[in-house]
Amino acid sequence: MGERAWRAWVLRAAVLWGVGAAGCVSGTEVDTAAVQDELINGTPTDERPEIGRISGCTATLVAPNVAITAAHCVGFVSRERSGDYGRFTVDMADGQSRSFTIERIKSYSNGQLGRDDVSLLRLSTPVPTSVATPTSISTRGARAGEQVTLFGYGCTSRRSNSGAFRKRKVTFAFETSRNLCPGDSGGPGVLGVDGPVFLINSGYYVGGGEDIFGEPWQLEVRLRGQIADWDNQLGSPEPVAEVRVTNATGARLWVACNGREAATCTGWRLLERDASVLITSPGRRLILDNQDFLPSARMSRVQVVAPAPNVTIFPNPASPFEPVGGEPDDPGSPPPDDPGAPDPREPAPPPPANEGAPRPDNGEAPEPPSPAPPPQCMGGATREQAAPMAGQLSGFVCEGRDSWLAFDLNPGDRLDLTAIFQNALGDLDMTLLGPDGQVLTWADSTSDHEFMRWTAQVSGRHTVRIFGADGMGNEDVLILADLRRNQGAPDPNPDPAPNPPGDNCREEAGERNDDQARATRIGAGRHEGGVCGADADWYFVNVQGAWAAVLTFDGPAGNLDLRAYDGQGSLSWLSRNNGSRELVRGIGPGYVEVYGANGATNVYTLTIE
Repeated sequence: MGERAWRAWVLRAAVLWGVGAAGCVSGTEVDTAAVQDELINGTPTDERPEIGRISGCTATLVAPNVAITAAHCVGFVSRERSGDYGRFTVDMADGQSRSFTIERIKSYSNGQLGRDDVSLLRLSTPVPTSVATPTSISTRGARAGEQVTLFGYGCTSRRSNSGAFRKRKVTFAFETSRNLCPGDSGGPGVLGVDGPVFLINSGYYVGGGEDIFGEPWQLEVRLRGQIADWDNQLGSPEPVAEVRVTNATGARLWVACNGREAATCTGWRLLERDASVLITSPGRRLILDNQDFLPSARMSRVQVVAPAPNVTIFPNPASPFEPVGGEPDDPGSPPPDDPGAPDPREPAPPPPANEGAPRPDNGEAPEPPSPAPPPQCMGGATREQAAPMAGQLSGFVCEGRDSWLAFDLNPGDRLDLTAIFQNALGDLDMTLLGPDGQVLTWADSTSDHEFMRWTAQVSGRHTVRIFGADGMGNEDVLILADLRRNQGAPDPNPDPAPNPPGDNCREEAGERNDDQARATRIGAGRHEGGVCGADADWYFVNVQGAWAAVLTFDGPAGNLDLRAYDGQGSLSWLSRNNGSRELVRGIGPGYVEVYGANGATNVYTLTIE
């Protein structure tokens, strides 16, 4: 690169994996050598689903469970021990997406962009062919004038960084390129339009604007060797077969993979009338259960093999994939001759949780319990059904179902949205869409919370999709929405008007702690203070482990509210009551912010427990 100047911008969440926990860096300028890379001249595309994304970058599937990206997208690190290092996400043409856990990383650059800026990502489970088919790594570079195509999820303007988070492509005759933009990093350059990967988007020179690329074709032997080494160490991935089941029985139906629930075998799913569900099952073996008893849908725990990846279940007990001919069977017909076979007249729910419980005292077998009613799923099931939200919301994100929320925003309005949950119960991700349905930003870490911040550019209904990675659900989810209206724009849910400040306002000892950078350092115990003007009071809570912050004050004298932030400064909790007490929680060192609702002033006691 000689004396040519270049810089690297670390995008939010581009450095995905710190030791032991996911980390995010936002807008940090690193004075090294080029700008990381949506394609400036690109057009939106749903082609080549094997080209997906990781947080802040683009990546491409080159084996059933291995993706290739830029080394700088993973902080130039390698991870030799199996772990949870983020998600590789495939966006499908039907608007759905599938995410797969990254368990190992191998990087080939020690901190420089350019030829060796390449990294392999091994996934914990293979990507089903129904989702994406891997491409290959080229064994040669492109010749001058040869047609090549670049793909990426980056911006369309280097000056404004606008237009990101949509996959795009640009095709041109190979020579000098000036197409890359932040977000394209890790994306592939392919021979032709559907050929193998020969380049990896690495950056561009600030002065001349020429693009910089990694060259995996020169590393092809080493890359293939690494993939083989992983297979030797961890075993070759088992092929994954998926079946999209459509229920045409006229009744609700339970369907499951015929095997133990695991990453490669989907557990019981409730399939509503005329709905579809995707089931992962080696060999396409399924178990069907007639939840709503209909004589013409007699398939109580019928075990079948799907004849194709996409099947429709019809009400035929002999062959569930074919419609019933003639009149429905008599519901009073006798059970089959085999005394051990299930009675097709009797609806049989999936195995109850208390299976094997002792018999009652009379010696009779207990009545099998009815399946528990489905949980009340949070939000709407589709973008069109998104539920309006303000403040906070708790409930279920149901397995195999998205949860959609809606916010009416005007230009300049800032929305901070936090989802808090136990990741061990099911990893959740979030995506924010604009009024036109385009993705604006997303959050897909592997921690116990996800956070997104967006300042609205246009007026209209913005929607948030909350969903489980790999279709997971989670039963204990708290959503916190902190909407700060642009000055001059009306707030549809204003706080009560504040009382005028009086003699009850005295500043705390740590003043001026009006922003996060100047937060007063505190530990457990009571701390007295006052919000005496438009500025909030900030505290750094230096406590290891779990803590709670309790704010007490005289409510009629002025309503105060409370926010909590994690150690990186991301909103993690908020409390906006109209009483005299607010409570937020945190884990480990973090921040709390005390502020007046609608400009209120008051004295307070902040207790860290």
